[in-house]
Amino acid sequence: MITWRGWLGALAALGAAGALGCGSGKCNRPGARQIYQGRVTAIAADEASVYFATETGIWAADAGSATPTQLAPATWVLGMALDGTSVFWTQGGASDQVFAVPKQGGAVRTIGQGTNTPAGLAVDGASAYWWDGSFIRVAQEQGGVPADAGASTALSISGPGAFLDPAPNALLPVGNQLWWLDWESRTLLVTPKDGGTASAPISGHYGVNPTDPSVNPRALAVLNGTAYWVNDSTSQGVGEALALAPGSSTPTVLASSVPVGDGIAATPTRLYWSGTTSLQSLSLDGGTANALLSNLLFVGQLATGSGQLYFIDGAYMNDACSGLFATPLSP
Repeated sequence: MITWRGWLGALAALGAAGALGCGSGKCNRPGARQIYQGRVTAIAADEASVYFATETGIWAADAGSATPTQLAPATWVLGMALDGTSVFWTQGGASDQVFAVPKQGGAVRTIGQGTNTPAGLAVDGASAYWWDGSFIRVAQEQGGVPADAGASTALSISGPGAFLDPAPNALLPVGNQLWWLDWESRTLLVTPKDGGTASAPISGHYGVNPTDPSVNPRALAVLNGTAYWVNDSTSQGVGEALALAPGSSTPTVLASSVPVGDGIAATPTRLYWSGTTSLQSLSLDGGTANALLSNLLFVGQLATGSGQLYFIDGAYMNDACSGLFATPLSP
């Protein structure tokens, strides 16, 4: 069974070996513009800017700008999130900490420290949450200042969450709950923000299936109470796009036998997800999924803002073909 550490290690090895390298016109992306060239490991966006992490730091680019600005130094960033005023990120390697910096730049503050390879970061304006390889941890902030600089608490979670191995970039605060895709129990799990009993709101095939090889949840988005995610039913990048409406326990399969990857974004009208070497798009009113862009290298995280779909291509690579790109959202 794959774990998030195994996933990161395998992709990093592929990138280092050149298995994801340029070729066959994959540096040509008609309809997309490049914002940054080189390895990009995490992105987040609002209606004003896109924020991203490279091997050297945290950067911001205004919508439509071709000149990113560095906000802070950083290395080995595994997760990124935004609130109204700040950019948050997890930093692995030797530091293993969680940091934040104002969106316009300024002093970097430590949100959590002494944690183990933090990933899966989420914020809700009052607290930051992340996965440290063993626990979901929380650190509170008060007025943009950590309540207890660098201190964090491991949430006590029981129930199906005893499996507890969130997929990278698939941990989200929703109301008074935390939602995540769990790689061990192979399902969507929900728990109160202060910990407690985890529950699986899904029944049937996509419920708790720790031994079912056809259930491999990859990326999660939540919009207006509806959860959207992609499932790799083949473990080879082909699967389904699904939705779970509020109050329902039966997910709706929006698209099947489609390419799936590790990025997803939802707008009020459309769902977007990475298809490993393509960007997939689907109207939430129904219809057929289509490739918004194709013949890409290896698509990573997605984010939306100011009418743009931002995406990492050449994820885990560092060459002339990899970087951060943007393309207009579909009508």
